[in-house]
Parts: sequence; structure tokens; C-alpha cells
Amino acid sequence: MDAAVEAWNTMGWFEGFLFTAWLVALYVGKLKIDQRFARRTVYRVKLEDEK
Repeated sequence: MDAAVEAWNTMGWFEGFLFTAWLVALYVGKLKIDQRFARRTVYRVKLEDEK
């Protein structure tokens, strides 16, 4: 973890911005994939009467 912190601290402003933009793009892509597969999933719930 120390290496990651050191790499972040040695980056310039522009490199830091590009890295942050890349992380945001990956996260948005992950959300889109999750939403696409969530639509295909069908959850079946069995309701039971209380006795």
C-alpha cells in the first residue's frame, strides 16, 4: 500500500487527473454492466401464508 501512496504523491496534477478520470470511467462501466445483467435476473419469491 505504501507504494501506491508514493506513486500517487509523485504524480503531477495532469497525471493525477487522468488517473482519476480513468477510475471513474471504469466504475461507470462496471455500473452499466451490473445494470444490464440485473435486468436479466429474475427473482422468484414464494409467499407463504401465516398459520
